[in-house]
Amino acid sequence: NQKIDTLQKDVTEIKIAQAEIKSEVKDLKEQVRDMKGTQKNQIWALITLLGGSLITVSLRALFTNNP
Repeated sequence: NQKIDTLQKDVTEIKIAQAEIKSEVKDLKEQVRDMKGTQKNQIWALITLLGGSLITVSLRALFTNNP
């Protein structure tokens, strides 16, 4: 009986640990999803800045009188 009680206690502890791990994995998935969204926003901001810079340089070159 003592061995069975010990085994039941061990199984219970393993189930609790498994539930905690599942919770942590779920949290990590959400964090990765948020990071992907942030990266996309940063890429679009960079593209916008580069595009604006190219337009500005082009306009300056067009409208500047070069002797």
